[in-house]
Amino acid sequence: MKTEPSLGLLCLVASIAMVACGQTRPVSGGSSDNSSASSPTDTQWKGIYGSGTSANIPATLSVHSQGGSGTLTYDGYEETVAITSTGPRTLSMKGVSYRDLHGGRTFNLDTFTLQISPDGNSMNGNGGDTSSVVANEWLQLQKVP
Repeated sequence: MKTEPSLGLLCLVASIAMVACGQTRPVSGGSSDNSSASSPTDTQWKGIYGSGTSANIPATLSVHSQGGSGTLTYDGYEETVAITSTGPRTLSMKGVSYRDLHGGRTFNLDTFTLQISPDGNSMNGNGGDTSSVVANEWLQLQKVP
């Protein structure tokens, strides 16, 4: 009996090969059931954000299916982020724009390095903002079923 490899497995193998060659890629593609840990496209995540000045702030991350982008929301800010796969279960997430949902406040865009769990159901990361105003930021997120 002949079996065909799944699209998720092919994406994972391609990710590993690209990392071995020192390349990175935007998060896109993946299997229709989003089971590939390295390509969490079209997924919703909920959890908490924290920094050196505050902790346990509710956070959500929506990863879009096209172009390696997403939306990170916490503390009344909605940040559009670029998401790049940098390893089999590692993502780089960098803020590109923001919107203050409360109005009138300034915000420094974030950069995070995220590790996806082996089962693909959680991710944790560390980072900071681009102006180093808030250092030691972290995210703990769980995939929304």
